[in-house]
Amino acid sequence: MIVTGKVLQDLFSLTGARITQLASDGVVVKEKRNQYWLLASVRGYTEFLRNALSKKAGGQDVDEYRAQKARHMRLQADEQELKNRTTCRDLVLVAEMEPRLREWASRGVQAVDVAAGRIEEMIESEFSIGLTYKHVREHLHIILRELESYPRDVRGDGGKGRR
Repeated sequence: MIVTGKVLQDLFSLTGARITQLASDGVVVKEKRNQYWLLASVRGYTEFLRNALSKKAGGQDVDEYRAQKARHMRLQADEQELKNRTTCRDLVLVAEMEPRLREWASRGVQAVDVAAGRIEEMIESEFSIGLTYKHVREHLHIILRELESYPRDVRGDGGKGRR
């Protein structure tokens, strides 16, 4: 079947100049001016694309090249998504949080140590059980107030401030 150059342009999504160039290279088969053999031209153009892809693949299997290219594109998309989420602060990198978490944990341990030391002093001073209980409660409230001063997103309560 013979078709015009316009049909090949539409079929291959190419310009008229590119069809002419492919005809001079022997990729599409020209019958006469602006007329081409359809089946031979489709086969020739398909073979041309396959060879171009094979050259781009550097001699490796074309299917393997496509799979590798797809993996690479997914990796790039995942990296961009991570970058976007980090920029939007949906994600916080562990490296950024670790020093802050260590500081907050240290402050919490110090508050508990101070309270434990004071409770120990009270027991050694032979306070009454009722008075010791009152002081233990006071120190626990001090610790809780200290923990309340931590940012909500680090307390482990989802930022809701629950106790």
